[in-house]
Parts: sequence; C-alpha cells; structure tokens
Amino acid sequence: MALRLKLFRSVLMVSLCASALAGMAPAYAQTAAPVPAAPPVDPAQEAAKRAFEALPEADRVAIQDGLIWTGDYKGVADGKFGKGTRDAITAFAARNRFPADGTLDAKGQAALAAAATKAKDAVNFSVKADERSGVRIGLPLKLLTKAKPQASGTSYSSADESFSVETTHMPGAAPLQDSFNAAIADAPGRKVTYKVLRPDFFVVTGDAGANTFYIRMTRGERGLAGFTITYPMSAKARFDPVSIAIANSFVPFPETAAPAPAPAPAAANPNANPAAANPAVPNVESTAKPDLTASGIAIAPGLILTSLPKICSEPLAGAKKAKVVKQDDADGLTLLSLPDAPAASLPLRVTDPASPAQVAILSFAPHANADELTGASGILHKAEAPGGWRLLAPLQSPVAGAAIFDRSGALAGLVPLEASMGRPIAGVLPQMNRTALPASKLASFLGDARPKPAEHADPRTLGEIVAMGRASMVPIYCSH
Repeated sequence: MALRLKLFRSVLMVSLCASALAGMAPAYAQTAAPVPAAPPVDPAQEAAKRAFEALPEADRVAIQDGLIWTGDYKGVADGKFGKGTRDAITAFAARNRFPADGTLDAKGQAALAAAATKAKDAVNFSVKADERSGVRIGLPLKLLTKAKPQASGTSYSSADESFSVETTHMPGAAPLQDSFNAAIADAPGRKVTYKVLRPDFFVVTGDAGANTFYIRMTRGERGLAGFTITYPMSAKARFDPVSIAIANSFVPFPETAAPAPAPAPAAANPNANPAAANPAVPNVESTAKPDLTASGIAIAPGLILTSLPKICSEPLAGAKKAKVVKQDDADGLTLLSLPDAPAASLPLRVTDPASPAQVAILSFAPHANADELTGASGILHKAEAPGGWRLLAPLQSPVAGAAIFDRSGALAGLVPLEASMGRPIAGVLPQMNRTALPASKLASFLGDARPKPAEHADPRTLGEIVAMGRASMVPIYCSH
C-alpha cells in the first residue's frame, strides 16, 4: 500500500511518572500509608452522564455523530459518555444559546441534527461500498471528485489531489506487523505522531511535508483491509471533521451472505420439493425463517407498497407469495399484489410536508424468531438537489420500504432501497442522512391505487403512530 499519504489528526501523548521512597523507618515504627482520597464527584458531570445514558443507544450515537460534523467532538461515535462528549455538547450548546450544562433537550438535539445535516449535505457525505477493496466507507463526494482504480483498492481525490482517501485490500495471510512496520518507517520529511498496534488492527498518524495522514489497517478472515486519508495541515479546520466521520464510517469486511454450495447432480424427480433440491430456492413451507429484505405497507386491500431490488422477482409478504404489479427502476419503488393483504384504511398526504418536518418511521428489524416492527423519530427535509428529499433518522437495517409518517399519522414518504447501509456500532446503525421519497412521489407512482387523502388530525406521539400503523405494516422477504 502506497504510503505517500498524510495526517488525520494529532492524538494522545502519554506521560509516565515514577516516585521512590525517600527513606525507611524501623519496621516497628512504620504506619500504613494513607489511602488516597477518591476524587470528588462532579455533580454536573454525573447529572449530564445520567441524562445522556437515559437516551436510546441510537440517539446517543447520533448526538456524537452530529457533534463530529459541527467540529465539537473528535472521538469515536460509540454512544459512551465521557469528558469529550460532555465538553462537545457544552460547546455546541453555548454556541447556539442552549443551556451549557452538558445535556441537550429535544430542541437542542433537533438543532444539532439540522446542523449536522447541513454539514453533510455541503460535502455530499455518502457511505458506499468500494468495489475494488470490498470495504464500506463514507466519502464526501463533493470534495472527492476523482476516482482512480489501484492495484488493491481505489484512490479518491479532490480535483487538485490535495485531499485524498485511498482504500486497500490485501487478501491472504499477509502479516499485520509487516504493514505496521511499513506505516511507521522513517523517511525524509515524514514524522509519525501516533501509533498503536493491536492483534487485529493498527492506526498510524503523522506529518509528511505540509500534509497530515491517517492510516488504518484491519486483519480479518479475508486478509487485510484499510484506508489512508491525506490532506494539508493548513486546512485542518475544514478537513478534520470530515476525516473523523470517514474513520467512524469504515467497515473493513461488510457482512455478506456466503453463496449456497452447488447441489450434487441428481436424477430429475418431478415430485421433489425444488427447495430441497436447490438451497437457493427458499422453502416457504419450511420452518426456517428467510432473511428480511424490506418493510411493506398496505395502502389498500390487496396492495402493498415497498421498495425492492429488481432481482427480487418472487417476494414474500409475511409468509405468502406476492406478485409484483408495478416497479420503478430508478428507486425500486414497488407495488405488490397480495389477496390477503391487510385491508388498511391508510391516509396519504395530499402535499409534501413542510421542510424540515418532524416525522415517525416504521420498519421491521430482524429478530431470531419473528421480525419485529420498530418505530423511530426523524427529520424529513428537502435537500438542495431538485426534487431531492432526505431523512435523518437512526434506522436499522434493512431500511428499504420504511414508512415515513407525519405527526398527524398520515403517510408522508418512504425510504427507498439503498446500496449503502451505514456502519453498525455495537450492532446498531447510527443516525444518518438517507434518500427519502416524499408523498408526491408516492401519489404519482400509485396513481388510482393511492389511499384516500389525509385529513387534518391532532399531533400523535410516536407510540400512537406505531400502534396505528401496526396493522398496515408487513415484512418483505426476497427469494430472487
């Protein structure tokens, strides 16, 4: 891997202190050394910690992610509260005239989410799968306008090549130590400022001339995978938040389903169960639960709206086969026919909601026994791109077909199929910006099949919307 690359950020310096006994009294005169007093408890710190830890994990991660984008937080978005998180919250709150006590109320969280969304949209930050290296990584596509294939990955760079992100994958059993040694090697004008080596990864940062670099490499079953970020030290204020976000988004070996082994040739048997003969064909009658692909919502008796890949030609709605009636190739918006679909009386907004709008999102999340309907709060807003709508919410995979409701309980949009799912942290996807299809798009797609227009209703809570939508939501599975 080419190491022409520059520094991500300066990191910790550790100082060690030692002291020696100045003398020793006779044994009979010795007294026990006094036990050091415990550091005093900071009531404000403890109160802020309790308030933060009372939030759902996805919300905690979303706050840290937002603070990265506002330039206030420089750590890992892991949902854990510490001094760095409190200082970042306090700085953001003070700057935006919220109480600077280390906590954020609902208005503060909304303001933070809006600020983070604006910062992400400004650089068009998008988590994508890099085809050559196989890693998943977030990239600021407005800044990294050039992409060049490399022997082991891809080099993404700005127009003047001053800012770059290079991905790499070295298959096989290449020792991690060898790559680490190369990363920390001395060279004229190059200085390593931080290095850490663990059994399964290493991080090296430093300066190279007028630039800064950050290198990360991870060991996995498929070899070594990693990335390097480089940018000018003179532009740290601009690139530090973006680079931290890139590092937090990195997934070296995205989980993918292993292809089913080819069945052994056998004599044709017209009475045989095709699922038993070919593992690639799901057995609907089997007790094994297929993998969840998307969420669907019944918009009329016998009709389900979702978003599916083109390859999903034989979808299952719940445990029953459904028929594809109509599909939009651009975003996967799909209308399914299922005679036994819930006879939902679901209202659809006549017009798109005001931007930004507080919304509730319903979707199914995988579960060992039965996939569960979940609810999340988010912000639906119109992006700068013509006709573009975005949803900021902590959705869990799979996100396709998640139904977006306004606070009156009317269907206000749908989350389309996206190749980029984001990086799970402790098994949870953090809050992130995703493409959204607004009510006007759904109405245009549905045509005569669209549900009745929504009437004005008093605002509902998230729990009320989940209860209201439960009868209309259906898990979708693909048998391809």
